[in-house]
Amino acid sequence: LQELTILEIIMEADMEENGILKL
Repeated sequence: LQELTILEIIMEADMEENGILKL
């Protein structure tokens, strides 16, 4: 397991949430 995977999941989740909220 790599820490990058966790960071990517968190970043993707934040981007998706922000995108949905903005839209």
